[in-house]
Amino acid sequence: MENITDRFIDILYRLSRQDIDARTYKHTKYVLLDYLGTAIYGSGMLRKHMEAYLYNFQDGRDWATVMGMPHKYMPYHAALLNGMAAHATEFDDGCRFGMIHLAAPIIPAVFAASENASISGKYLLKGIIFGYEAAIRLSRSIQPYHKKKGYHTTATCGCIGAAIGVAVALGCDKKELKRVLSVAVTNSSGVLEIQEDASELKGFNAGMAAANGLMAAYIGKSGLAAPDDALGGKRGFLAVMSDRYCDEDKLLAVEDEYLIHKIYLKPYVSCRHCHPIVEGGIQIAVEEHLNSDCIKEILVYTYQLAVKGHEHKEIKNTSSAKLSIPFCLAISVLRKKCGTEEFQEKWINDKEVISLMDKITVLEDPELTRVSSERRSARVVIVLDNGSKYERTVEYPLGEPENPMTEEEIKSKFIALAKASVDTERVIESVFKIEMEFATLVENL
Repeated sequence: MENITDRFIDILYRLSRQDIDARTYKHTKYVLLDYLGTAIYGSGMLRKHMEAYLYNFQDGRDWATVMGMPHKYMPYHAALLNGMAAHATEFDDGCRFGMIHLAAPIIPAVFAASENASISGKYLLKGIIFGYEAAIRLSRSIQPYHKKKGYHTTATCGCIGAAIGVAVALGCDKKELKRVLSVAVTNSSGVLEIQEDASELKGFNAGMAAANGLMAAYIGKSGLAAPDDALGGKRGFLAVMSDRYCDEDKLLAVEDEYLIHKIYLKPYVSCRHCHPIVEGGIQIAVEEHLNSDCIKEILVYTYQLAVKGHEHKEIKNTSSAKLSIPFCLAISVLRKKCGTEEFQEKWINDKEVISLMDKITVLEDPELTRVSSERRSARVVIVLDNGSKYERTVEYPLGEPENPMTEEEIKSKFIALAKASVDTERVIESVFKIEMEFATLVENL
């Protein structure tokens, strides 16, 4: 009798044997390009720490690329550090339905395995597509209870997505795919406490998900016997990771398109919970030509999960700033943008930013909480000293599938992030010809 693990694997395996349409391959190239930008920029942020870590692992072999580093390393370490780098930026993609970041845990694993095995760029893309498919299906089926229990979905479901992505890229059969899933389930871990107290380790969860997912795929291919129901068993993933059992309809649904189309790309630096608020603030500030001197107060109304853990005004470092609604809104209103420049250290202790943060109140709107499983919205109200009031509601911030970034916006973001490190035009060209130019892309990186 089939169990829930069998049914989940049946769906993934059946879909992986079907032809993938050109639209999905093209979209995945945009996703890959966006990841490369965040990983390249993030490697610069973490370079001194990467170099210290990698010093003990240099042995001259030509294995896998660590973005921004001059040598290649074991795929495990490449996946770890590329995942950390991509997530350190808080500029990486995700999916609101699963409350999960995807590129940072999944693409580094698939990229390292594909590069190490010298497979074609088409199989790399296929692995990314199915890594996202697995991670989104699983994460959306257990949220929000998984997050409320304290787990970091990017780490847990991201690890499983990474393992499935590698397995599909490497052409695993159905039995191997189930074993890979079983190993990934026991290898998936990560708690949200890691982002508290201005911690800079949030990216470590994403990096370990990539590395552990990669290792799970390799071990799963080894032929070792695995449990029959790693997802649904009494002590399986679904029982342990959520206070409520999963929504099987969301896990096993028949979809009209691959779920990689359901992700968002970020136009603004910061936690995605901040984005509708940032966007609303920028719209008002630009349209009304506001400066901080004329602002009496700012009220932010949003959903419950955005309030908790994101309303802090004590900003200790850039990691803390990127998770703070008051900081992200204040700097966005003042600068009328929210990119990498807005999170330089100089702004954390800026008196004007601090003064404007003190005028911001973050509140839960029960109606926005009610609809938050499907829509992540916010309302920003700016009140001036003269009594004037300006209000914006943002239902789908830029980058959501309902409000996607354009091709030019995606390319411009990549160029801004990577121009100091690589020939961006050559990388872009290689990404969009990756079926024939995977090796060239690696060279250009």
